Amino acid sequence: MLAGNIGDTMWRTFERDRVDEADPLDAWSRRALDPIAERLGGHALFPFGGPPHLPFQRWAQRAGPYAPSPIGPLIHPDYGLWHAFRGALAFAALQPTGYDVPACVAHISTPAGEDCLALSCRARRACPVGRIYTYSPKQSRFHMAAFLRALRAD
Repeated sequence: MLAGNIGDTMWRTFERDRVDEADPLDAWSRRALDPIAERLGGHALFPFGGPPHLPFQRWAQRAGPYAPSPIGPLIHPDYGLWHAFRGALAFAALQPTGYDVPACVAHISTPAGEDCLALSCRARRACPVGRIYTYSPKQSRFHMAAFLRALRAD
């Protein structure tokens, strides 16, 4: 899941919370994203700190309507060049070939996975495509409970 900003809204928060240190925006990004990743059972990845550098531009192109601009940075059809990715949240259940079902079951069987059971899979909810078709909480609970029962029966 990519994390970033559009326009200057993030900047106001950064300036308010900024600490005078080397690479203050990178350090602030770590302070902002690391606790979120930990709370959600994942880990934060960042576009800085390399080499090697993680493929954030490729990830962005896969996640939304981003394309290389004539000057190099990615361009978005609505936000133009006025966006940036400060990090990403990675979860162990997601793999390049799909997701790790045993890791998913282990996660939703703990208190940390209660929101997945109540509202549907966190990764599924993060997908920006088709959001207007999101299941109701009641429908999500029904399907997630059935998924968990079926896998525990195997």
